Amino acid sequence: MPRGELALLGGSPASEATVRLAKPYFGDECLGRVRGVLSSGMLKEGNATRVFEERFSHRVGARHGVAVCNGTAALAAAYSCALEPGDEVVVPALTYGASAGAALRCGARPVFADVDPSTFLIDVDSLVEKIGSRTRAVLPIHLFGNVAEMRAVNEVAGDHGLCVIGDCCQAIGSRYMGRGLGEAHDACCYSFYPSKVITTGEGGMVAVNDPEHARWIKGFKVPEGQVRRQLGVNYRFDDVRAALGLCQLDRLDSFISRRRRVARIYDGVVGGLGCVAPQRVEPHVDSCFNYYTVKLDLDGLNCGRDRFVEALRAENVECGVYYPSPLTRHPLLGDGSDCPNAEELSRSVLSLPMHPFLSESEIEAVAEALGKAVSHFLR
Repeated sequence: MPRGELALLGGSPASEATVRLAKPYFGDECLGRVRGVLSSGMLKEGNATRVFEERFSHRVGARHGVAVCNGTAALAAAYSCALEPGDEVVVPALTYGASAGAALRCGARPVFADVDPSTFLIDVDSLVEKIGSRTRAVLPIHLFGNVAEMRAVNEVAGDHGLCVIGDCCQAIGSRYMGRGLGEAHDACCYSFYPSKVITTGEGGMVAVNDPEHARWIKGFKVPEGQVRRQLGVNYRFDDVRAALGLCQLDRLDSFISRRRRVARIYDGVVGGLGCVAPQRVEPHVDSCFNYYTVKLDLDGLNCGRDRFVEALRAENVECGVYYPSPLTRHPLLGDGSDCPNAEELSRSVLSLPMHPFLSESEIEAVAEALGKAVSHFLR
């Protein structure tokens, strides 16, 4: 069979082995740190967690960090500082369900704003339209590592007295105008899930600047609570995960540097194909490229996004679909509001393999698979 024929139709795949979408790192130094914690017999939150909180919050430009059990818990804890029952928070419609669902745990209501069709991030004009008398917060989501236009978001928030909570779960190490994201938000919520830039298996962090917010979150995350009027939950971290986090934090700069190099190569490939465009990253944004996400021009292809993804996977190139429907259509969260850009993107975006350990041959395989798919499906 000629190499150019799709594997989906019987041709040879672009790669003999699967090119993975994501790949976590656990080197010998990570295992050594974990063994040290295990041998101590003290596995719960302790000194390693405190050190990880301090180092991580400093790295992202915030004064305080509170480690929690996952990114969803980080969102719920941050919301608890800003929202009361009946309040509203404006959330972009293209995101993971927990970004909005965590607000419900505070008795608040998510209201959905549309996103920009090229950056995939919150559209500020739509944000303004969705602010009402009950709005108390806005959640800019830094999707795939890209960073929302925080200068404009903060201007709107300041005009309306809103708290700015950043969903930074996919933006570990990303920067805005040369500064850490902690400087641009009242609170930043992070996730250390295995697909993130650094991972502790499960885990999360709330990075804040107000010491009272930090005190509240520390009480909120334990079952007995520690602050008056507070009914806590069990969102605690532990020193085993902290040991992994500290090890990976040492390598964060090298991880991001490699991801950005891969992104530059992908940019060159995608730019020469037609009918495929990368997520636009503004010059004043330093993305960590948690994912490298592209948008298909479905008018120029004779297939839908899902068929295109099927073709890439047959070439042994893993890819992800985030997110297949906007939250406006979620059976529990959706409000039926009109967010046409989020609707279009949910049908047309896909994420390519992105991690620091991609080999040159794997990158070439991704490029070949993309080229084969575009060539076959082009109208």
